[in-house]
Amino acid sequence: MSRYCLLLAGAVIAGALAPAGYAHEHGDHAAPKNANACNEFVWPLETERAWFRANDALPLKSGDTFATPPTDKAIRVQLRPSASVELPAPPTSTPKPDDAERFAGVIHFEDIAEGHYQVAISTSGWVDVVQGGKALEATAHTGSPQCDELRKSVRFEIGAGPFAVQVYGVPSDTIRFAVRPAAD
Repeated sequence: MSRYCLLLAGAVIAGALAPAGYAHEHGDHAAPKNANACNEFVWPLETERAWFRANDALPLKSGDTFATPPTDKAIRVQLRPSASVELPAPPTSTPKPDDAERFAGVIHFEDIAEGHYQVAISTSGWVDVVQGGKALEATAHTGSPQCDELRKSVRFEIGAGPFAVQVYGVPSDTIRFAVRPAAD
């Protein structure tokens, strides 16, 4: 019984000290939502997480057209209120009651090589890849609601040529996203 009490006391002390140590080290008073949340994705996303943390994201506004997705950085998009954005294809997600109060946007790309790609977004919301006027069907997805750096990654088979990335249901007026070949 005394061994159990010692273990319990140790666990209580460790739990009480961990948030304080984190706050001291990071200069704030909140513990992370989940320290391991950003390591729970189904496929590797370290590259995208590093791009989202970097200060060199390509700044674009909803509706902009760019030649091809960058291969070495994220894209930071200035979104607009959802009601003012005309998406190139109907969203694939089920509409939510608060969608009208959220933000949306679209970035067009002139070209991409045919392949299997993953599109990652930095915060909550929905993402579709549109080609030929239709939203492509996702081949896989992974997400972590508690990861503060990256919310989800969705994979698509994208044909060669022009395409667009549309996001909607985003709670803030900016989002970072990245497009790169699928990596396991």
